[in-house]
Amino acid sequence: MGRFGFSKPIVTGVGLALLSVALLTLPVVNAQALIWTNYTPSPTSGNLQSVYCVSASDCWAVGPVLAPGLTLHWDGTSWTSIPNTLGVITLTSVYCVTTSDCYAVGGKGGLQTIVHWDGISWTIVFTGGPFVLNSVYCVSATDCWATGDSKQTLHGSGAVWTSIANPVAGGDFIFSVFCVSTNDCWAVTALGSIINWNGVAWGAWGAPLFIFESVYCVGASDCWIVGSDGLIDHWNGFFWVSFTSPLTPTTNTLWSVFCVDASDCWAVGDAGTIIQFNGSSWVIVTSPTSNALHGVFVDSGWAVGDGGTIIRGEPPAVATTTTTAPPPAVHPLNVGGEMLPVNMLRVVAPWIAAMLGLAVVAVETLVIKRRNNR
Repeated sequence: MGRFGFSKPIVTGVGLALLSVALLTLPVVNAQALIWTNYTPSPTSGNLQSVYCVSASDCWAVGPVLAPGLTLHWDGTSWTSIPNTLGVITLTSVYCVTTSDCYAVGGKGGLQTIVHWDGISWTIVFTGGPFVLNSVYCVSATDCWATGDSKQTLHGSGAVWTSIANPVAGGDFIFSVFCVSTNDCWAVTALGSIINWNGVAWGAWGAPLFIFESVYCVGASDCWIVGSDGLIDHWNGFFWVSFTSPLTPTTNTLWSVFCVDASDCWAVGDAGTIIQFNGSSWVIVTSPTSNALHGVFVDSGWAVGDGGTIIRGEPPAVATTTTTAPPPAVHPLNVGGEMLPVNMLRVVAPWIAAMLGLAVVAVETLVIKRRNNR
């Protein structure tokens, strides 16, 4: 059940019909242009899954097996490998509350594992049941969530973590969690579930439809989800709107999404895919790599991926010649906003239209492709 007493809908299709501009149209603002280049040499050849920055001179990156180190650290000058004293361990996600209070999650010996950075070293602070943890997010130093395989949602901090029940189907993998506040968190799964934490319990939001990989929120009424086949979902404070090809600029799986603000969001994925939301639409951005990218943190301009790939996004220099890179190609449809060309509008469920007092102009079924596995 939802906040309003009904199951939360996911509206599929090209877009919503004639929705109020004041209510749903996103502002058109020029986002920060970035030029992405490879960082070389990378201190690892292992696959990198996640990157998080406390500041421009304090970032962490983690991955399954980062021989010879456990984690990578950016000090403002270079990325270095931090010596591993914890044995063979898989790390999938990292989050920092402060420069001396970071968590990374994953698995060791087939068991869920949480490690903590205290400013000096990484130590194992929690070992749970079987399977692997996939994501970690902290609202504060004492309010963190870790999610993972076998529908796991753990809440806590330090060495104390408690398993919290959720409505996800047994055996599903929760790939990503993000919190707007202590009473408003979202998590998404491999089998397409979206769940929301209201401060008391996790509740389901709509029926599973897609394969979701990552969720990020700018605010309580502005969130993005990305997933398989270039899927992009947007939360507008009332319901999730799903967009797929040809209304997204890629059909590659998108593994991670990050927003600087409401008019500047980024997503990365397979084959080095980089796309940017500029306040009105998602566009393709030139990528320096063909390796899959699994994590992005644009505040400090980093994305990481397979084979030790580390790429950096920086503002372009002031043009002094005619050899500047061409601008990214803008997809012809306004994917980010819900106001789309009339001939491409799809149906909104009648009860939603009635609730909002808005008109619906077309009906069409959208066929969604699914991946067989992640």
